[in-house]
Amino acid sequence: MGERPFIVIWESARACPPACLHCRAEAVPDRDPRELGTEAAKDLMRQTAAFGQPAPSS
Repeated sequence: MGERPFIVIWESARACPPACLHCRAEAVPDRDPRELGTEAAKDLMRQTAAFGQPAPSS
């Protein structure tokens, strides 16, 4: 039996125009060029769903 995650946490972007000082995500005003594109993000979601049931908490 393979190992699978118990929980999956994915912060999709750090970019947030207000970039509030209290933000735990350490937001920044501009997007990082290394962020996943739409297709890569969809692929990550498909991979997470492929873990089956019970699904990892998210």
